[in-house]
Amino acid sequence: MSAVTPPRTIRIGISGLETVVPAPTACFQDNREAISRKIGLCFEVAQIGVKDITKPRILPANHFTSDLQSIVDDPTIDVILELIGGVDPAGHLVEAALLNGKHVVTAANKELIAKQGSRLVHLAKSKGLDLHYEAQSRRNSLIQPF
Repeated sequence: MSAVTPPRTIRIGISGLETVVPAPTACFQDNREAISRKIGLCFEVAQIGVKDITKPRILPANHFTSDLQSIVDDPTIDVILELIGGVDPAGHLVEAALLNGKHVVTAANKELIAKQGSRLVHLAKSKGLDLHYEAQSRRNSLIQPF
């Protein structure tokens, strides 16, 4: 009888603002089992970048950092979820994440995709990585499929 290998755990780093972070974090926590069943992998939110690390949160304090660069540089993180918006510092962080071999999901950051999307998509492809994004448009969706 062979031992059952546990599913791989995907470690997620989130770069986002105080007002945005609770929603995806709660979504991940509340739907952990359903998501894991659907994708066949386990996941955990490893680090969350915020402006104010002293603010009370639903996760333990050791999950939070104000050093966003440390999230994209962390070799144990597999996927970066960018929720900052705008071009700076989001563009630098997305680029650094890709250069560090991390897949990236940017949530409706239209400005970044409009100004740097082509370059970032090319960078992701050259590294064999996924860059997922969405800009709201029914006719011409900019969704990169998983």
